[in-house]
Order: sequence, then C-alpha cells, then structure tokens
Amino acid sequence: MTALAVAAPNEAAADAAEQVAAAGGNAVDAALAAALVAMVNEVGIVSLSSGGFVTVQPADGAPAYTVDGWMDMPGRDHPAGAAPGSTWDVATAYGGGVDITIGPGSVAVHGSLAGFGEAHRRDGRLPWRELVAPAIEVARGGYRLSTASRYYLDHTHDDVFGWDEESRAVLHDAEGELTTARIVMPDLVASLELIARDGPGVLHRGELAEQISRDVSGRGGLLTQADLAAYEPVVRPALVSRAGGWALSTAPPPSVGVVVMSSSSSASSAMVPPSEWSGVSGQ
Repeated sequence: MTALAVAAPNEAAADAAEQVAAAGGNAVDAALAAALVAMVNEVGIVSLSSGGFVTVQPADGAPAYTVDGWMDMPGRDHPAGAAPGSTWDVATAYGGGVDITIGPGSVAVHGSLAGFGEAHRRDGRLPWRELVAPAIEVARGGYRLSTASRYYLDHTHDDVFGWDEESRAVLHDAEGELTTARIVMPDLVASLELIARDGPGVLHRGELAEQISRDVSGRGGLLTQADLAAYEPVVRPALVSRAGGWALSTAPPPSVGVVVMSSSSSASSAMVPPSEWSGVSGQ
C-alpha cells in the first residue's frame, strides 16, 4: 500500500480510510469512505442528508477541481412557501451563542452524496459499494457519541432533536438526558445498504428520495421529489493559494471557511501540479 496520511474526526473514520486504501483504493476512495463513516457517527455535526465540497488533486497532475455538493433551495414550485408553523427559531449556547432555524420548512435539498458520487466517478478506483461498506459496519455495530458530537448535542439535544419522537428516542435515555449508550439505528443501516447497492443517486431519484420528500412534505415542508431529482453537483476549478513555496488547492466560493483562510495569502487560478502525490480534501 502506498504511504497514506489521514485526517479524520474520529478513529472509526480514519480506520475506514486505511481499510479502503489497503484494498487498493486511492486517496479519493479513502477520503470518501472516511467521510461516509463520519456521516454515521458524528451525530448533529454532519449527516447523509447534508451539503459539502470535495476538492481533488488528480494524480496525473491535471488541474485540481472542487465538486460543489452544497445544498440547494427547495420548493420552487411552492410560491406560497412552507406551511405556517413548519419552522421556528431556537437560541442555543453552542459556539458562544447561535440561533438556529429548525423544523420541516427549513429542510433544504441535500447534495453531499451526489458530490461524493461525482468525485468517485471522476477519480475513484474501487467500486462504490466498497466505499460505503465501512459506514454500514459502523452503523450496524453501533457507536457512542464522539467528543465533538456530545459537545454540540449538550447544547441542542432537547430543542433541536427533542421535538421529533424518533430523534428523541435515538439520542435520549429514559430520563430524557443525552444518552451515553451505544447508538444503533436499523433504518440507517438499511438506508446505507440501499446507497451501497444503488449508488448515491438513490437519495435523489430512488426509494430514499421518495421517503424523504414524503416525510418532509407531510409535515408542511417545501422539499419535493422534483427538487431532489433536479439536483446536480457543480464542478469548479479549485481555489489555489500560494504560501511558503506551497501551492494549496481548496474549495472556492460558495464555500466560505477555506476562502477566508486563503484571503491572507495570494490566491491564483493557476495550478502548480505536484509530481508524486494525489490528494483530496472535503468540507
């Protein structure tokens, strides 16, 4: 196996990257496998129904690119907007004080897995199902909340996740406190098995898309099957910053954080291709 460096939010995600690389996967495969595990066990931080960016430096030295899998506006065929009472604001102490709009009417069109699928189609090596396998294993075996998850949920478990009967049952113990037990969600396992078998498109045009849109619409939200089916990730040239003799490729706008970090150095649209490595980063 080629030498591999992995940065991941938890040990299980890092193990997934190592496992996929040992099976012959490249950097794209390893990064996506790690991200899929994090979408299972970093509860509240990220999920399968999310938005994200994947930046890839192809091994052949071709220009780096970013797959924009960010969220999109739902309900464009609903001029009246979401049903009254389908959104509400909650104030949390997380991050020094953050106000969050929640509820069915706040649900956007997800794009992360569509972006993952595009990056895999372009530069992945292993079959898609092998990238999802570690996430299925983690979901089936169960997991305890990570440090980051627990910190976030300490502030939000009741207001953000407690109003829905199913999410409350998953995250709370019999006394209504944030659980310390191992979390197992059989429906999540089944969803991941569908994603492994049918590909990431099942979240947009398949059985899962139908179930998601029916649930959100039934609660007064805007998200429809048409919204999900119309979604396509966008591929853009990566943002390249030069600092200390390095050329660093990362996600361009509409990604925000990495653009802010790059503003202190000289950004360029040209690419300086590394000669001996390939890499991938995600947000």
